[in-house]
Amino acid sequence: MSDWTAAEKDSLLGLKGMNPPVKSGNIHQAPPNQSIPQNWDWRSVTPSVVNPIKDQGQCGSCWSFASTATMESIYAITTGTLYSLSEQNLVSCSFLYGNLGCNGGWYYYSWKYTLTHPLESEANYPYTSGTTTKSGSCMYNSALGLVSTTGQADVLTDTTSIMTAIYQQPQ
Repeated sequence: MSDWTAAEKDSLLGLKGMNPPVKSGNIHQAPPNQSIPQNWDWRSVTPSVVNPIKDQGQCGSCWSFASTATMESIYAITTGTLYSLSEQNLVSCSFLYGNLGCNGGWYYYSWKYTLTHPLESEANYPYTSGTTTKSGSCMYNSALGLVSTTGQADVLTDTTSIMTAIYQQPQ
């Protein structure tokens, strides 16, 4: 690829045919005078609020892993229960919200989907797209849904706001 133009290289990168989502309008700002530790590792919290690393395999579904990991952790922080949520649920079922399964997606669109479709557990709806490379048909069972979102907030790009958001929950 050393003789490729920048445009040719760029054609291999990023999301194909997907515009970035419109921001939520909710802004997370650091509370005034909040004390934030310089170092924080959510993996050291007991009981655990983060799951082990998962593998997306040969499917462009990183967006679904980012979505479920954030939901798993905030749910564990607020309730004390850590679930492993189904990425496949998002990969196969959130097309009407703007995601493209193994061809890419946005965590914003995932969270809009989960406003009305609580995610199933990984055990009930296992991840198969990593080995099949296919998005799969939606097999969602709302009766098995465990965790949903209630909204989202955009974090300002200043260091204090970012550090405060990370200190409140894994991002």
